[in-house]
Amino acid sequence: MAGIALALLRMLYGAPLELESSMPPSLVWTRIRELVATVQMIDAPRFRLRQIIGWRYKEGPNDFMLSPEYGDAASAYGTRFEGTVEERGAGSRVVGRVILSRLSRAIMTIWFASVAVAVSVALVQGNDPPLKVVAIGAIMVAAGVALVRYSVRSTVALVEAGLRAAIRA
Repeated sequence: MAGIALALLRMLYGAPLELESSMPPSLVWTRIRELVATVQMIDAPRFRLRQIIGWRYKEGPNDFMLSPEYGDAASAYGTRFEGTVEERGAGSRVVGRVILSRLSRAIMTIWFASVAVAVSVALVQGNDPPLKVVAIGAIMVAAGVALVRYSVRSTVALVEAGLRAAIRA
């Protein structure tokens, strides 16, 4: 049961991203570093609308982290891409996951748990009709899920656009 719950949370708080390239892995790594060094794609409407001023990048021995950097305090709590570049035939592929920040995951997990507790308490007290209590709880959970999924999906679109531009042959 705990394994299923963890798998559901992993699906909620993240999304896979995989991009193919005809370039060799070493060149893909170089192009990703150039994407970060030169503020590419910042003039695109999607980037202006979200007030993205650049890319935050951290490279490990075999992997990297890439996230949009916003022009406000939201950058510290942003959703990020964690992945690697793998060799694939004559080319390569960038593979990884876009995940919500730890702070955002903690806040949303507390939100979902609080809604569950509140619904349980309200049902035990019996002051309101059960259908009303469950409907309000379902709406609150759905709103939280929508918020999380929007953050993840919008970051997937931004990172994918940036990486596609970087690894275009």
